[in-house]
Amino acid sequence: MATKYPALAWRRIENLFYIEPPEQMPELYKAVVATYEELKKYAPSDAEVVVVTENRLEEHFHTGIMTRNVPYLAETLPEPFAEIPVELAEKLGIKSGDIVELGNNRNKIYVRALVTHRMPNLRIGNKEVYVINVPWNWGWSGVHNSFDVANTISILVMDIATTMQETKAFLAWVRKASLDKYTYQAKLRIQVF
Repeated sequence: MATKYPALAWRRIENLFYIEPPEQMPELYKAVVATYEELKKYAPSDAEVVVVTENRLEEHFHTGIMTRNVPYLAETLPEPFAEIPVELAEKLGIKSGDIVELGNNRNKIYVRALVTHRMPNLRIGNKEVYVINVPWNWGWSGVHNSFDVANTISILVMDIATTMQETKAFLAWVRKASLDKYTYQAKLRIQVF
């Protein structure tokens, strides 16, 4: 039923003149791998498989489409990031501000790391699994835009009536990445007088 109601912003007729599709199209209708062991097959050897949760930010109203287009609001949290637990960051050699790759069989995104004590581990069976958090408020349009959008690696789950993306959890890998992979673009910087 969800394929009958496409909710991808760049495919909606009313947005054709306002939103450009990403340069590299993620495989959005490809099923996300369901198990930890299955994703390990896709993951690079230097990556760790984690549970990713998504949320919205107080600084960006709902999806961010409004706040990303208002320069003063966009400056409060201008670029995408991932909250990574300290223990995992130490294991992978990641510091706050580094660029990390998050990916699965659907897509890969590159965001800044925010190393924090706020992210607890999950115990699944007898295994400790790291959890990272990625806000989904960024997109391809606006004063501050990024092609590295969290929803392109998550499962495609939404309310059919409103086409609103649900906050969700899914599996992905994480590893340290180089700065040249990072696509965030600040089109305008606010000058404080």
